[in-house]
Amino acid sequence: METEIKPLVAEFLAERGLTLSEEKTMITNINDGFDFLGFNIRKFKNQILTKPSKPAQKRFLAKVRTTIKSNKACKQESLIRLLNPMITGWGNYYRHGATRDAFHWADHQMFNALWQWAKRRHSKKGKRWIADKYWHVAKGNGWHFTSYFKKPNGKQDSLTLKNLSNIHFIQYTQIKGDANPFDPEYDKYFDQRETQKMLVTLKGRNSLLYLWKKQDRKCPLCGMPIDRVSPWNVTEKVVNGKIQRSLVHDKCYKQFRKQQN
Repeated sequence: METEIKPLVAEFLAERGLTLSEEKTMITNINDGFDFLGFNIRKFKNQILTKPSKPAQKRFLAKVRTTIKSNKACKQESLIRLLNPMITGWGNYYRHGATRDAFHWADHQMFNALWQWAKRRHSKKGKRWIADKYWHVAKGNGWHFTSYFKKPNGKQDSLTLKNLSNIHFIQYTQIKGDANPFDPEYDKYFDQRETQKMLVTLKGRNSLLYLWKKQDRKCPLCGMPIDRVSPWNVTEKVVNGKIQRSLVHDKCYKQFRKQQN
């Protein structure tokens, strides 16, 4: 590897005006594995597995614990709203890997942190009282950290902390070996890949999926694709007395509003 493959890679990059960083380049046995972009990539028996790396798990849990400790006096509902985006984002990033053990372990660590948070608020109450106040059976699927509250209109509502263990594994579709995103010949192929990824992103959100398809997957303001790369949002306007919703790029909408003003 050191004498054959590495020089070839360096030569390949040099032709494109790039250099191979000696500091960041490591040659290791695949059985020992290595960390890359938050993943640990390693060969177990006869297959290559990608798992959340130990440092990545520690960073995530440190962020969660800091958020919990920094909000000792806030409402349970508010704490859940702070934690849910963190859990969803981290879980979705790793959902293509072998995450079962890591997700279960992280869920357990978060439970411990939340239990300490609840005990600190009610130091004179017993364990059963604390559990009954903050943990409830959600949709018949076990005990969850759930808050019940009233909305401004007076109706009862609830909010449940997301579990990493409930984020389903999605097998990553490998890219064809000869596919080149800069070759027009493969434009259709990469468009199809991006469409599949967007369908996963919008899964369970039927109204957004309907809008996306209705708009031919494009922003009505600039005509460019609505995808996972560029931030987008839902806008509403009244047309002939009816509310019309659209998916538009954030940047396009800001420019549109500036022109209107």
